Amino acid sequence: MASISVSLDRNADRHDVKLLKRELDTLPGVTSVSVSSGGQLAVDYDATGVRQADILEKIQSLGYHVRQVSADRWTLEEHDSININLDPKHPGRQRFLWNSQGAKGSVIDFAMAIKGISQAEAIADLRRVLGHQSGEYWREKREKRQAEYQPRAAPKELELPERAAGNPARVFAYLNKTRGISSTLIAQQFRDKTLYQDSRGNAVFVGYDYDREAKYCTYRGTLSDVSFRGEARGSQKAIGFSMGLVGEKPTRLMVFEAPIDAMSAATMLELCGRDHKEYAYLALGGTAANALEYHLQQHPQLQVIFLCQDNDEAGLVSRQKCREMLAKNGFSGRVIDKLPTGKDFNEDLLAMRQARQRAVEQIQELRHEPQI
Repeated sequence: MASISVSLDRNADRHDVKLLKRELDTLPGVTSVSVSSGGQLAVDYDATGVRQADILEKIQSLGYHVRQVSADRWTLEEHDSININLDPKHPGRQRFLWNSQGAKGSVIDFAMAIKGISQAEAIADLRRVLGHQSGEYWREKREKRQAEYQPRAAPKELELPERAAGNPARVFAYLNKTRGISSTLIAQQFRDKTLYQDSRGNAVFVGYDYDREAKYCTYRGTLSDVSFRGEARGSQKAIGFSMGLVGEKPTRLMVFEAPIDAMSAATMLELCGRDHKEYAYLALGGTAANALEYHLQQHPQLQVIFLCQDNDEAGLVSRQKCREMLAKNGFSGRVIDKLPTGKDFNEDLLAMRQARQRAVEQIQELRHEPQI
């Protein structure tokens, strides 16, 4: 998991700022976004990048002077609104973020933003810089990296957030009133211990393996004016969040990106007079197909898989990943794309409830029409 820590410009109105560009937490791969009262933006996300040395060499080649702010944060004397995050323990997790311009990304993105050049020009420029080093130099560096390589440590034990004492009224109200999810479905998840309220009032969703041990945990804030979400330390994305999978033998499975979307689809079935237990539900915790592959191996009886990821580019990529994984594993059942009408199934659920409420109001108005 990579992190970006950014001090937001206090005089942001002086620049052509595009700091948060809509909602950061809708970006693929972003797991947590928060802003402190002091203007400190923190973003946790899954990412790949370049080595620290590559970024520093590129910055120096552009004629800028890098100033170290902390152990893993740097800025430029010429542009102090630029923050460069360099994690020395994880060389593949380096990024820059230019607050006043709303720009961020890799070493290539950095060159494009600073010099105002195209991606092709930035790549060509980088090749020229790297070309100054001999083949022997790069061979020695590669061999040194291989010699120093340490296999990734096994995941830590899952650290579940502290459970709140008393009635989980805040989470219940958020999911039912704000998100429109069925009260019976919410109560069922509380009983199944796949949902609880933590000591900070967040909604916590827990995923289990087939030994019924908690292995995955994602949480999100319940305040309507603050968007906050994340994953607990030690979470295994290959498990994900599920309903009706562990300990059951379903033949039809719906796949989503997030737990709330899965619960929303189940609620929509209830509103249409269907039994939501006719299906099992899996939330991938993002766009990767790992969790689907894990559960597929436990359920050879599955006949139909509905891919219900978000109706956007990231959802499209996720559905493609799932199809490729299913083909690789020899899945012989049907695979059906089931896209939401809006961005996701919670958006569809809220639209359905609003339409029903309008219909009820129209009928009530007709009852009060004067008789002719």
